[in-house]
Amino acid sequence: MAEYFNVNIKTIRRWIQKLEKINFIEIEKIELGSGENYKTYNIYVLGRIVDGNRKYYANILPTISGT
Repeated sequence: MAEYFNVNIKTIRRWIQKLEKINFIEIEKIELGSGENYKTYNIYVLGRIVDGNRKYYANILPTISGT
């Protein structure tokens, strides 16, 4: 993502933290592999279905300062 937006990886991390703080996204972790190939990956969720109803984390986006 940093290369795509032409910014530093720290900027991407800061953006993600802000989006999570205002409930725009939810971050889930999955673990894949074993032994030396074991790795944890972040999955960024913008919405999901809860009890048959669509739920989005990005319903209302307040102003984010510093972006």
